[in-house]
Amino acid sequence: MGDLGLAPGMILLPHPMLPVGDAVQGRTGGTGRPTVRVLGQYKPDRDVALLEELATRLTPKYNLEIVGRGWPAVNGWTVDARFVSEGELDELIATSDAIIIPYKRFYQSGIAIRALEQAVPIVGRAGTSLRELYGPQSRLLVTESGEQRDTSIAGWIGAIEHAVGQGRTEAALAGKLFHADASRDWAALYRNWILPER
Repeated sequence: MGDLGLAPGMILLPHPMLPVGDAVQGRTGGTGRPTVRVLGQYKPDRDVALLEELATRLTPKYNLEIVGRGWPAVNGWTVDARFVSEGELDELIATSDAIIIPYKRFYQSGIAIRALEQAVPIVGRAGTSLRELYGPQSRLLVTESGEQRDTSIAGWIGAIEHAVGQGRTEAALAGKLFHADASRDWAALYRNWILPER
C-alpha cells in the first residue's frame, strides 16, 4: 500500500458488486447488426478521436451508440446526450453486445461493474482498473503502450470483435470471480473492523 502512497493501516477494497445475473443477448435494433455502446456522461478525458476512428471501420458491421449527459456529436456514432434513469441504464447495459470505455485514463468504472453484473463484455485499455476485473491476458483489453496508432486501432477492433463473438462467456466468468472476491473482502472488513466496534 505504501507504494501507492496510502497511509499504513489503510484498507483497500474492491468496488462492491451484485451477483452476476443471467446473460441477456444484446439487441440488433432491427438491422441484424450487433450494438456497441458507450455509456455514461461525457468528460474531457473521453477519447473522442478514438471513437471517430473506430466508427470509420466499424459502422458497416455494428450499431454504434453513445448515451450519456453532455456528449458532443461524435462522427459515426448515434449520440443521445441526456441523463438516463437507473432503470433505463440497466436496460441499455443489458441490451448491448459490447460496451466500450473510451477514457484515455481512469481508475474505476461503475459502468464496467454494472456490465459485469449482467455478463456484458467491456472493452477498454489494459493499463486500467479493467485489468483487475478481467485479468491482464484478457482479449477484451487493448494494450497500447509504445504502439503506432494503426496497431492500436487494430487492437481495439479485435477486442470489440472478440467481445461481440465470445465476450459474454468471459464477462460472466470474470463477474462471478470478481463478485466472490469483493464479497469476501467486504465480509472480512465487516467481521474485523465494524462488528468489533459494536
